[in-house]
Amino acid sequence: MNHTSENQSHTTPAGTDSSLAAGSCPALPAGIHTIRCVGDSITEGWGLEDPVTLSWPSLLEKQLPGIRFENYGSAGAAVQSFLPNAWENTLAARVAFSRPADLTLLFLGTNDAEQLTPHFGTEYRQLVKRLQTLGPVVAVIPPKTARPALNRRLERIRQDILTADIPVIDLWNVFVPLAADGMHPTALGQQEIARHIACGLPRALGHCTPDCQDMTIH
Repeated sequence: MNHTSENQSHTTPAGTDSSLAAGSCPALPAGIHTIRCVGDSITEGWGLEDPVTLSWPSLLEKQLPGIRFENYGSAGAAVQSFLPNAWENTLAARVAFSRPADLTLLFLGTNDAEQLTPHFGTEYRQLVKRLQTLGPVVAVIPPKTARPALNRRLERIRQDILTADIPVIDLWNVFVPLAADGMHPTALGQQEIARHIACGLPRALGHCTPDCQDMTIH
């Protein structure tokens, strides 16, 4: 997500607990030790008081001991290659492709809604295939923003992601508290994202349990 908003809150809400309840979600399958987190400013943690500890990858690392979550979020990053902020052209992408990981979480799409073209779906699948050369990929569908016009385009992006033929964790209908700009999650919003990914990821990988039945996994 673009990080130029002047209304973005940089404070953590009172009473925020950056950790998640231990054991609240099922464990991941054995053999997953490092997870590559690809995304935009939501993943990077832009606007948080301490992105290093309060972004959803960091929260998941606390929730799932023994698994390293590497944060390759880049503010403003997008999928479509014609955009100057295409994720594949970022420093984060160069580093991500140079380091091994057991799994990739792909959390992009919100910035593409600003200049959405019919080529998004094709380019999304191309990015998935490139990441799949490094290992399995699970897509994360971004949550809604507070901007109705943007959400209409994000709904089209969601449909493209759902037809990309990879496991999906769908945050579209998850309530995620947002900052004043109506786009970036607050610290509490980051906790909600982390909680739903932690619960949804085992099921997305076929490691299904009765836990977290409220999750929407495709």
